[in-house]
Amino acid sequence: MDKKGSKKTHAHAEHRKRRAFRGNQHTVEQSTEFVSTSAKKLEGSEDIDFAISKEFSYCILNFFTVFSTISACVICKNCKRDVKFYQTTSRGLGFKILMKCSCNEVPVNSSPFIQNAYEINRRIVFVMRLLGVGREGLNLFCRLMDIGQVRFLLGTPTYQAASVIYDCILKRAASDEMQLNKEAGNIINYLTVSGNGTWKKRRFSSLFGVSTLIGKYSKKVLDTVVKSSFCQG
Repeated sequence: MDKKGSKKTHAHAEHRKRRAFRGNQHTVEQSTEFVSTSAKKLEGSEDIDFAISKEFSYCILNFFTVFSTISACVICKNCKRDVKFYQTTSRGLGFKILMKCSCNEVPVNSSPFIQNAYEINRRIVFVMRLLGVGREGLNLFCRLMDIGQVRFLLGTPTYQAASVIYDCILKRAASDEMQLNKEAGNIINYLTVSGNGTWKKRRFSSLFGVSTLIGKYSKKVLDTVVKSSFCQG
């Protein structure tokens, strides 16, 4: 007898072909229809949008886009004139909406008050603390999302003043480098520079970096550039 045998000799007598699973007998007998009538409507609604009540929730919207559209569609029921909407008295994320027409001005709070503070301010501070984010992280989030125009406007003059000083310093450094380059016998506007870079973190895990160009003779910084992986800059 051949030790290697054949396919027939290797087949075990008790070997049985496995049957494919065709479902549980209890689940097959159950009806597949939805129990709820509302669920049936939603299932067959396709792309129909249903109005959802939002009395206790918040949303982010663009003030100008929304209220300019509303202003173009409504009029005052008393004077029959156009109604204008303005944002005023900002406190954190809360503010007042001033409805103004020819006969009256009506202020409306953007959020309910809880002990002399807007609810949205208390809620976002509480939620951020639950997420492990402090005040500076919350302020950074608001600045990046362009939320809270008051703080942003206060920082604009400081940014403009710093930009003017920055440009003046770089121009003076470039002028000094060109003069020293000319005294060294080189073409005045053909400068030799060296590059240097610094990162917020070591190795290649940093998402922020600064690169600088330094003049050969004056040893002064001639130009800088900031790179950020967050804003793809």
